[in-house]
Amino acid sequence: ARCHDHKFDPITQKEYYQFFDFFNQTPVSGGGGDPQTPPVLAIASESQTMAIQRGEAARDHAQAQVDQAWKTFGALAPIWERRQSEILPGELESLAQDREEERKELEALQEALQQPAQERDDAAKKRIRKRAGQTYLPLQEAQKELTAATEALNRLKAGIPKVMVMQERKERRNSYRLERGLYNQPRETLIAGVPASLPALEPQEDQPLNRLDLARWLTHRNHPLTARVTVNRLWQQLFGIGLVKTSEDFGIQGEIPEHMALLDWLSAQFMDSGWNLKELLKTILTSEAYRRSSDTTPQLQESDPENRFMARGARYRLPSWMIRDQALSVAGLLDPRQGGPPVNGYQPEGVWEEATFGNKKYTMDDPSKRYRRSLYTFWRRIIAPTMFFDTASRQTCTVSIKRTNSPLHALATLNDVTYIEASRALASRAMEQAEEAPDQKLEWIYRRVLGRSPTVDEQAIWKESYQRAFHHFSDQPDARDAWLKQGSHGVRDSVDREALSAWATVCLGILNLDETLNRE
Repeated sequence: ARCHDHKFDPITQKEYYQFFDFFNQTPVSGGGGDPQTPPVLAIASESQTMAIQRGEAARDHAQAQVDQAWKTFGALAPIWERRQSEILPGELESLAQDREEERKELEALQEALQQPAQERDDAAKKRIRKRAGQTYLPLQEAQKELTAATEALNRLKAGIPKVMVMQERKERRNSYRLERGLYNQPRETLIAGVPASLPALEPQEDQPLNRLDLARWLTHRNHPLTARVTVNRLWQQLFGIGLVKTSEDFGIQGEIPEHMALLDWLSAQFMDSGWNLKELLKTILTSEAYRRSSDTTPQLQESDPENRFMARGARYRLPSWMIRDQALSVAGLLDPRQGGPPVNGYQPEGVWEEATFGNKKYTMDDPSKRYRRSLYTFWRRIIAPTMFFDTASRQTCTVSIKRTNSPLHALATLNDVTYIEASRALASRAMEQAEEAPDQKLEWIYRRVLGRSPTVDEQAIWKESYQRAFHHFSDQPDARDAWLKQGSHGVRDSVDREALSAWATVCLGILNLDETLNRE
């Protein structure tokens, strides 16, 4: 509806620019800059809140100790001052001539101590307090504890995630309907509003509507879309297809919900829980529909080829970033830490340079960061990380996940450094934790990756694969060494390198099984 009234749905061009006016009243240009542009809203977890409360209590206790030390010092101040007056001349005499600033400070302190207490100005009192903090041992220790407690508290507060909150402009910016969407053809001036086909949003006390009003309107219980759209997208992620198949279109040309009562019930539960996504996710994941096997029959294929009636479980390939995390997790390499800056992981040389005409050079992070969850992988808008496939273009919003089946995917999961390294780490763990017999090692690997035991036929296939790989690496030590050098995860000197290489080959094959790569 940017250039004209919507062709199908009841949204006019005027309503498009009225909606645009909500976001036209912020001073943020969108041109980048500070990643924490103020104002920000600190969102602490329950554990962080409790830690901060303990930190504040520790700081307050340390402050009380400092206050008590000062009270004790007050009674001893005359004796302390006489003692300082006696030792200061010696300090001045031993001070090197080139330390002029320190000399001036000691001379000023000496002068302050010679003055009657009632005649000292603020600067003199400050110098004496500073000297007392440096020389009076109980006060010195109390100050040290206070400093440590304050710094610890500041670190806790700095670790709280902060969400940017856009400001409203002090003076409203005019918004116009643009003829045919052209920026140089403004027509009538408009103020913020919502489409007439949706529940009304009236301004309060003759004040223009703002983004807070819009947020309250979107999350009002009577709003027909927000909860349903959110539930449908989560359902789509878990089942491969939404209760409304056209998850990007809830308009006239969208598909009617297959199970309207279920969508409404989940939406109501979602709102009743305080919009708790974790609770919604738990409700779906523990349902019988989600836990069903994806095994099918000719009758089911004929009666329900798209599984819209959920007679069987959903089956689809996992997203590529989840496949990576799964491989690292079963190998014991995945770094579970949360938060922090993005990470530059493994990537072939020259990819960024080719895409940016040599303007940007890719620098891989050190090994301590390479095994973080895929969520923290750095993305350039013009080129996605090479280990991921079926990704959004990041030029426009994407609602539906692309799921393709291309041989290029196997090139990634069989040859990318991440998977080779994960297979080697998995093999190393199997050699350490399982019995010497190949059957026990294979059992351990299968349990670790697939959660089941291998069949007799599978055992025979993998044993033969192991023998072929073992003989290959025994005959070609250069190939063995090149295979073991992939990635940054080290190899112990005492390990049998031929056996490790062969078991890593087996593990790489198991990590690429259809059963491993797909949700069944």
